Amino acid sequence: RFLEGARRLRAEGATTYVEIGPGGVLSGMLHGCLSDPDPEPDAGLGPDLGPTATPTPAADPGDTGTVPLLR
Repeated sequence: RFLEGARRLRAEGATTYVEIGPGGVLSGMLHGCLSDPDPEPDAGLGPDLGPTATPTPAADPGDTGTVPLLR
């Protein structure tokens, strides 16, 4: 399902992908799924999701705009 979702996002024009959660496993998987052109994954918040965790600039909705969710 991940491969299918990644390819659909690319087909719809996505060029930057933000992973929000512990670690960056899915961001790393993008390179195996989408190699042309090279995707720009951002691991978002990273492994520290405690009360003081803050998003990276790429994870800020003000910087990324509105992103439609797939169902």
